Amino acid sequence: MRDSLYKAQYKTWFAKNNDDLMSYFTRIYDGYFYKFCAIFTLVEIWEELGEAIQRGCCERFFEGISVSEETTAQCLYLCDFYFANTIPFLEIVSEQDKLSGERKIVEILINKYSGKARHSDLMNMSHMKKREFKECVESLIEREAITVDTHTGPNNKVARMYVLNADIRHSWGQSGQ
Repeated sequence: MRDSLYKAQYKTWFAKNNDDLMSYFTRIYDGYFYKFCAIFTLVEIWEELGEAIQRGCCERFFEGISVSEETTAQCLYLCDFYFANTIPFLEIVSEQDKLSGERKIVEILINKYSGKARHSDLMNMSHMKKREFKECVESLIEREAITVDTHTGPNNKVARMYVLNADIRHSWGQSGQ
C-alpha cells in the first residue's frame, strides 16, 4: 500500500525540481512514516508487549509483529497532513531567500554608492553569482525599485548604471537600515 502511493507522490514532487521540497518529502515519508507505524503499532499491542517482556521473549514477539493496513493508512494520512503543511512554509522561506538578494543590492546601493552604481561595481560588491545578480536586478527593475541609465563609455562600450528609486532611498534611511 505505502510503496505504490510513495512512488506516485515521489514522481510528482520530484518533477518540481526543488531540493528543499524533496528533502522534506523524504524526511516525512521515509523517516516519520516508519516512526508513526512503530508508535501506533506499539500502542495497539502494548499489553502483549508487556507480557512478552515479563516472559523474556521480546525478540521472538517482535518477529511476529506486522503493521496493519489500517495503521499504515493512518500513518500515511499523518504524513500527507505534515507534508501539506510543509509546502506553504517552504514557499515562504523561498520567497524570503529571493528577497534577501534584492535587499542586499538595495543596501549596497545605499551604503556604498549613495544610491547609484555601475553594473560591474554593484555586481562585484554583491558577491553574487551572475545569474542570481541578474534575477535580483530584473526583479528590482520590474518593481520599479531601481532604474537603469545607459551611456556609451570608452571604446563605444555601453555602460549600465543602476539608480535606486529616491523614495526607497529616503525611506530606507529613515528606517535605520
